[in-house]
Amino acid sequence: MAKRATSIVAAAVLACAGATLANPDTTCRADLDGDGQLTVFDFLEFQNLFTLGDLAADFDGDGELTLFDFLEFQTEFDQGCPLEPVNLQMAGVPLDEYPWFEATRAFNEGQTVFLAIDPDRFPSIVGQSADLYIVASKTNLQWVGDPTLVDVRGMPQAHTFSATSIETAPVALTGSGSLASTQGLDVSIGYDLVVDVNGDGELGEGDYIDGLELDAADANGFSVFTNIAEMGPLTPTMIDSSSSRGVLRLNYPAELADVGPLPIAVIVHGGGHDYRWYDYLQDQLSSWGWVSISVQNDFSGTGNRPLQHTDALIGEQASIAGGVLNGLIDSSRIVWIGHSLGGRECNIGAERLDHGLFTPSNYTVDDIVLVSSIAANSLGSFGGSPYQADPGDVNFHMIWGAADGDISGSPSSFGGQTIPFRNYDRATGFKHSTYIHGADHNVFNCCGFRNFQGPVSTEIGRTEAQQIAKAIWTALIKHYGEGNFDAIDYVTRAWDGFKPLGVMDTTTLIHMYRSSEADSTSRVIDDFQSNPSVSQSSSGGAVTVGVANAAEVRQEDANGSLTWIGSEPSNGMNYAFYAQDTSAGLVFDFDSASFIEFAVLPSLADVTGFDHLSFRVCQGTRHPNTIAELAPLTFNVTLVDQAGVRSTIHIGAYDAGASEPYQRAGAGSGVGWQNEYGTVRVRLSDFLAQGSGLNLGEIAAIRFEFAEGGGSSIGRLGLDEIEFTVER
Repeated sequence: MAKRATSIVAAAVLACAGATLANPDTTCRADLDGDGQLTVFDFLEFQNLFTLGDLAADFDGDGELTLFDFLEFQTEFDQGCPLEPVNLQMAGVPLDEYPWFEATRAFNEGQTVFLAIDPDRFPSIVGQSADLYIVASKTNLQWVGDPTLVDVRGMPQAHTFSATSIETAPVALTGSGSLASTQGLDVSIGYDLVVDVNGDGELGEGDYIDGLELDAADANGFSVFTNIAEMGPLTPTMIDSSSSRGVLRLNYPAELADVGPLPIAVIVHGGGHDYRWYDYLQDQLSSWGWVSISVQNDFSGTGNRPLQHTDALIGEQASIAGGVLNGLIDSSRIVWIGHSLGGRECNIGAERLDHGLFTPSNYTVDDIVLVSSIAANSLGSFGGSPYQADPGDVNFHMIWGAADGDISGSPSSFGGQTIPFRNYDRATGFKHSTYIHGADHNVFNCCGFRNFQGPVSTEIGRTEAQQIAKAIWTALIKHYGEGNFDAIDYVTRAWDGFKPLGVMDTTTLIHMYRSSEADSTSRVIDDFQSNPSVSQSSSGGAVTVGVANAAEVRQEDANGSLTWIGSEPSNGMNYAFYAQDTSAGLVFDFDSASFIEFAVLPSLADVTGFDHLSFRVCQGTRHPNTIAELAPLTFNVTLVDQAGVRSTIHIGAYDAGASEPYQRAGAGSGVGWQNEYGTVRVRLSDFLAQGSGLNLGEIAAIRFEFAEGGGSSIGRLGLDEIEFTVER
């Protein structure tokens, strides 16, 4: 049996990878919708392919579409498919409304993991008694070599699948709250889930698996994470030293000689700050296996501080601090973190590298795995610099407090230099934004004076802000610097639904995230960068507008005031400033049932190769509709296929939505700060729940529906970056 199971798994792996099988009998051509079962939907897919003249329907292989192809398809359908393991996302958490279950990649230690199989999509599971296994994560080749199932809990969990709806299908996995979460310098441990249908203790025919790798991002069924806001296993060692570029504070693990070479981080402080004010961050990085230096800034507007100090650290490692780093640093993995004007220096440094305007001796732009700025000044030209503070194509992150009294977010403050969101929108690589209500400018260092501006009851203070910051940076460096794909959940999922351990539930935090513009796996439907008419998307499809006061705008608050005056539709938008800034989006309002529908061109209709529908949304500050219902705003999203089948999800099901603007006064009359875009991602498979019948191969439209179902009854919104994306 072991040999047979191995060959079956190998066939499944090759099929998942799109390879050509030497033995055609192990394929299942009749499963045209790829759901692992033969159903009426496969007949419908065959009919569609045949009608379109697609030779995928040429089942007799004669190069023509004839009656004989139908007969061959019917024969294969009647014979059934070889029973290979079904690769399916099963780990997740129950929801209180449709789609009733959210498949997820990351869990905090102590959190219960649930398993669910939708009986409407997989009816053969109903009535099956099976053993549920949580096993140590394996690669495809490891599964091929050894299909044996060994449950990390000591024994599998027996379960009979009696649920007839996904609403009651989730099964709490016993003991999952006690799963190990860290080993060595890993902040998480990966696991695979297996439903062993025939109870033979091996992964084989007819079983279900979550974790049979389709690509690197899906290497684990799920991962359990330790408290990433807390210190790791290594012992930080701090030394004040210098290089040819000036003084620096070095932090490295005491165990460096045993665990090195280790990647490096360079920290650049802000105006009026001190390079010795980031010990908490350096200790955190060191404890998780990173060497860091914090350096003296020169505020030149040239980016030289991170550029030159990085070069000197690598080139002079034999002499810095007596040579303790010599041969023990990994210069192929570099992170820059800058605060305020230091963030501006890091952004300009990335800009110069990206444009070939600085040539280091000891590293290249490809060695920069992440640039992260804390409340960064957004003007490159401030102080005479010719640069734009444009991070370019590097992986980019920004963190910023809504109560910042310095880099405030006021569109008129300091000539418009205090808007870090502009840095985010200029960036073209993988990018993230973390915006924290109640955090001021200097909570991200140890000792700067507090300049909190906002409702007193919202102030979170240094301890909480630094807990959040440590967790976010740990997730980011582990993802971009060490390839921990599941860690990205901490900066892409809705904060109210998933947050790191060690931070308060009451803190409001908004994430933005977008894949690199060079990443061809994203399919943009409308990013509002072309076709400025509200009736046509940037991809060329028709847009049907059923909301009030819809307008495509340059996302810049141009009059310097956040007061709603009715004649500036882009009020509160702080995403563009320079003439070269291209940030644009759609704004509108509603107070009754209404919608916007984006047609999907036939050439873009097949989204079966994508994981999420992604878009970013914000409320319009100080608008009467926003004030009327001051709360997070939610609405419905509907996918419509070419046959008119619809599937609708309320984004509030995931604790997602548009946050109410931070209730800060100033910058004109009224209360409410800048518009806070947050990215919402809805897994495409969720639209298939409960046998919706939606055909993801033929999507005709994306429809946003307001003041319906569980959605908010009134609002003013900005909408941008509507696209289908692949998990990263």
